[in-house]
Amino acid sequence: MIEPAPRRGFFSRLLKGLAVVCVCVLAPGVKTDDTLVERLKDNVAAAVSQPFRRREIHFVEAPPKTRSMKTMRRVVRAAFLGENPGDLSPLQNPEVIAPIAALRNKGR
Repeated sequence: MIEPAPRRGFFSRLLKGLAVVCVCVLAPGVKTDDTLVERLKDNVAAAVSQPFRRREIHFVEAPPKTRSMKTMRRVVRAAFLGENPGDLSPLQNPEVIAPIAALRNKGR
């Protein structure tokens, strides 16, 4: 996920541009804590590269899905950024949009 620059640390975000934010679904029985979040951030940095290390990782119950069970990434991005998600007719679970939109204000 990509978020426009000014959120926390206004000047540093303006200098760096866009930040990568990750929205995840936990596997059954897995609990979230700071250690898990840091491990996920470190794994992405090691696997891809340090510039892709997630600034934030958020957890939701489920991602928006189509009838064929494809994740609608554009809906996740739009909900998180407060943008218009466009055509939602293929969306099978519209109830998951509000919790993703609520993440926008988390930690501000």
